[in-house]
Amino acid sequence: MQLEFQEKIKPLEDELSAILKKLELNLPKLDGTAAAKPGFSKFGRGQLGTPIKELLRSNPDSAFKPKEIADALNTKSTIVSLWMNKYGMADEEIERIPSGSGSKRFVYTIR
Repeated sequence: MQLEFQEKIKPLEDELSAILKKLELNLPKLDGTAAAKPGFSKFGRGQLGTPIKELLRSNPDSAFKPKEIADALNTKSTIVSLWMNKYGMADEEIERIPSGSGSKRFVYTIR
């Protein structure tokens, strides 16, 4: 009788075990607690200027720090800062505004 009971229960236990494993794998996704941070977007040479200008054009009343621009574009702020120092200074569409007196830090807006 016990053997017969185990034969009937075994497939149900296996199915329940599989469901629990799937739930354990999906639980972090549902909770958002252990969600993996996605990687940064990489831009090829000469391709970063267009997304920066589009962001600045879409918010003409706002001034952005390089960190804010990088967060919006899902890239690193050092890449944005380097681009701004190398190409943004010569670009006539981008206005570079010092943030603070005698500061080396800038915010950027569209003209």
